[in-house]
Amino acid sequence: MAFGSILEGPDATQLKPIVEQAMPFLFKLMHDTSVNVRDTAAWTIGRVCEIIPDAAVAPPNLQPLLQALVTGLTAEPRVASNVCWAFSSLAEAAYETASQVCTFAIFKTQRNCNILNMEIGYRWKRTRLLLSV
Repeated sequence: MAFGSILEGPDATQLKPIVEQAMPFLFKLMHDTSVNVRDTAAWTIGRVCEIIPDAAVAPPNLQPLLQALVTGLTAEPRVASNVCWAFSSLAEAAYETASQVCTFAIFKTQRNCNILNMEIGYRWKRTRLLLSV
């Protein structure tokens, strides 16, 4: 629990490499024989997904993360509850990331359309001038 509790303190960029290294250990703890250990591991993974989602979905961690979470859905209710929270946190992080990307894409598309409209307007005016001569 201590690991999950300290995630809010230091800067996320400083914690990310440490959290990425700790994720495989947390995945192993999801298969422990003690329900208390699995519950705490699921809670800690949920905290990581909520606070530093980039560390959770780093390429070497994504597949084991999803496997651990899907397996955790069939565990005891208190473990499954934390697993659902982890999925929810991942979904929120994905939505926020997608919103930022889409906002940039919309801005870029609008800018490109404006440039294209200016070019079309320029060529149309030039053609009108040439035809009027």
